[in-house]
Amino acid sequence: MKKDFKVFVADIDGTLAAKGEMLMPHTKAALEKLHEQGVLIGVATGRPLDSRVLAKPGEWELSFDFDFAIGMNGGDLWEKGNDEIEHFYLLERTVVKEILEMLSEFDINAIVYEKGYDQIACLRMDPFMVESQARNRSIVEVGDIERLSRYDTGKIEVHCSG
Repeated sequence: MKKDFKVFVADIDGTLAAKGEMLMPHTKAALEKLHEQGVLIGVATGRPLDSRVLAKPGEWELSFDFDFAIGMNGGDLWEKGNDEIEHFYLLERTVVKEILEMLSEFDINAIVYEKGYDQIACLRMDPFMVESQARNRSIVEVGDIERLSRYDTGKIEVHCSG
């Protein structure tokens, strides 16, 4: 097995930790050891990057911050020392509107992340959104297709019942 790692990156939920959970002691010890050896440590997630992802090292009581983070399945990038999260390959608002209009005949709830989990727009408050808002302390604005297509975005999440 190769032992001269320069970079370590892993998903959060279900990989480094169970969803919303602390690191297992052996995982924390392994990350601390890699960091001590000079390995760059980062996370990659399908979630939008925001303060919640970047705060994980503190939540997990690690002695260091991440060196980088990748979010939105590669659409968001943050590097240590950079205050801004870079967003790539955004869906233009005209495309968002076109997609939502195409889906309007179906009984769906569409969710658009505008500022990570901090600011979200959706078509309706359903049980998923109520639970998500409580867990993430998000500001959620309910609106129509026009409201949801106000900004370019990296992700439209679509939920359907049944």
